Amino acid sequence: MIQEYVLFWKKTFDFKSKSSRREYWLVVLANFLIYLVLIFLSKFSIAFYNLFIFYFYLQVVPNLSIQIRRARDAGKKWFLILINLLPFIGSIYWIYILILPSNE
Repeated sequence: MIQEYVLFWKKTFDFKSKSSRREYWLVVLANFLIYLVLIFLSKFSIAFYNLFIFYFYLQVVPNLSIQIRRARDAGKKWFLILINLLPFIGSIYWIYILILPSNE
């Protein structure tokens, strides 16, 4: 999981390559665990709350790039990420795209 997470940060501005399902979902799990820890610690100190906010904004571009790479790996076009703008159904369809197997 650590290798995928490091790769997540190294490929921040790489929108052209592909990311496997395993790579994507391990990064999602790592981000989830980091969020849990920061939320728990923010109950005790405003500094941790500020760190939580900073991390949230810091990982926006890397998350966009890994989602676009994941869609490309599934054989879909990158601009389908805009489907998230549709309430509820768009998000469900985007999750469907993210769980598709790799397109050979």
